[in-house]
Amino acid sequence: MKKAISPLISWILLIGLIIAMGALVSQYLVKQAKQVKYEQYGSEFYCEGAAISIEDFSTFTHAPYGVSEIEVFNFTILNRGRYTIKELLVSVNYLEDSTKKEKTLKLMDEYGWGEFPPGEGCCPPIQPGSKTQLYVANLSGGILEVSIVPQIEIENTVYTCNQKVFKSKIS
Repeated sequence: MKKAISPLISWILLIGLIIAMGALVSQYLVKQAKQVKYEQYGSEFYCEGAAISIEDFSTFTHAPYGVSEIEVFNFTILNRGRYTIKELLVSVNYLEDSTKKEKTLKLMDEYGWGEFPPGEGCCPPIQPGSKTQLYVANLSGGILEVSIVPQIEIENTVYTCNQKVFKSKIS
């Protein structure tokens, strides 16, 4: 009868040792996970969840305030990411006269994003899965390169997601 109890006791001790070691390891991992500061990773971490795409593109002409007509590019932008896009950093590079304008565009009223057409008030940022309009005026009348970079806000910190840039040459 002693031979039958001995293996049973060893199995109970072995299972108890495994449970105790599992509890120690899980306690250590929970403690380590609480100490991780995501802020140290900055935009690399948060920008993985940011993504934009151009759903539609059109052009039209406009004569603002009685000035001669200018060509305006209308982009329909879709937020494909997990985070709300607070702002867009739009860079317009006029290739023919080598000038570059860079502007962080805030949301405007029902016209969408940009400085054209002028609007007052403000709309909510682009929610995930939502679309908005971006208007870019072609002041040179020539070929230009447009870069659009999303900016997201997490816990009152704005992250510019440079690795998620959309670039296009337009003539």
